[in-house]
Amino acid sequence: MSTGKKGDSHSEKRREIRKQLSRPFDTFNSLTDEPIGQLVNLSQSGFMLSSQTSIPEGIILQCRVDIVKENGQGHSVNIGAESLWKKSGHSNQQHWSGFRILDISNQDLLLIQELLEAH
Repeated sequence: MSTGKKGDSHSEKRREIRKQLSRPFDTFNSLTDEPIGQLVNLSQSGFMLSSQTSIPEGIILQCRVDIVKENGQGHSVNIGAESLWKKSGHSNQQHWSGFRILDISNQDLLLIQELLEAH
């Protein structure tokens, strides 16, 4: 997991600062509808997932993120993303993975921008 401190290899490679979300959003594999994890931070070009299983580096996923806005409106955002790094917790029951967004529709990108502006 990136700490954002100087010398942190993940944050040094990042073009945009990711914003911590006020609550996690459930994320699913778009092709199988299986849960992948929870989106915990986000930028227009990438995101970090928290999950119970390790996601291999270099894997490309089609993700659906179920976003619930502060006003209670729900939206699904579809994202094609590549896993760039992973880190496991001490007990190996919690895993974090950093993703780069490869493909997103203009409409879904607008929803991401709205979400970032709200945080």
